Amino acid sequence: MIPSKKVSFLVTVVSISGVLAVLLGAMGSHFLKSRLSPASLDIYHTASLYHWIHTIVMLVLAVSLNSAPKPKWMWRASISMGIGIILFSGSLYILSITGIKSLGIIPPLGALFWIAGWAMLIPANSKS
Repeated sequence: MIPSKKVSFLVTVVSISGVLAVLLGAMGSHFLKSRLSPASLDIYHTASLYHWIHTIVMLVLAVSLNSAPKPKWMWRASISMGIGIILFSGSLYILSITGIKSLGIIPPLGALFWIAGWAMLIPANSKS
């Protein structure tokens, strides 16, 4: 069983991520659309899409955290997903706006955290 403080913390993190996903998505659709090159806008949209997907996954994990056979693995998966959002989407948002190409080495690290998070769902739901 995960303590309610940790669950509340996770719901707060997911809420902040959701707010940022809406704000950054709107910024990309309205403010940046005419200011970025098509390639940079494509990078920005990729960041936004994956930000949304993994925020929704984190929300599902947060509300079902203690219903899994092994909730500690669900907690770890949630944290891994959050780190993935920061590294993958965060670096792509900044890269698309600033053009700093060296940031391109960071998204694969974020993707590794997502892969780890998805993989952690396997033992989280195993009854053995």
